[in-house]
Amino acid sequence: MGHDVSGVAAAFDARAGTYARSDWHVRYAERLVELAAPSPGMHVLDAATGTGFAALAAARAVGPTGRVVGVDVAAGMLDHARRAAVAAGLGSLELVRTDATDPAGSAASSRSPPCGRAIPHPRGCSGSTPRVTG
Repeated sequence: MGHDVSGVAAAFDARAGTYARSDWHVRYAERLVELAAPSPGMHVLDAATGTGFAALAAARAVGPTGRVVGVDVAAGMLDHARRAAVAAGLGSLELVRTDATDPAGSAASSRSPPCGRAIPHPRGCSGSTPRVTG
């Protein structure tokens, strides 16, 4: 990771269990994906995926022919996201520990699909992949 994000990662790792049990976060993420309206076969980048609620909802929407990459700096958050993805049987979801704000040196720049839900892919967007900012 290009700059020191260890403090941010540690803070979110400490709250990972709380986030993973949050109905509010689930509803918020599912509504975000509903508004973005990804369809089967689309590619989605979920920057700062946390416990993966939006990535999980997007993976259900894009189905097995689509692809979702969720990136986050917090390993503890990603652990919760991985367990949820396995439990849901979502093979179209890849979770990567990296800093989405540092695309030059991140794994996301080589793995990510054309566009993101929170920020555009560093190399730009193509096609009709929806973007949601916020």
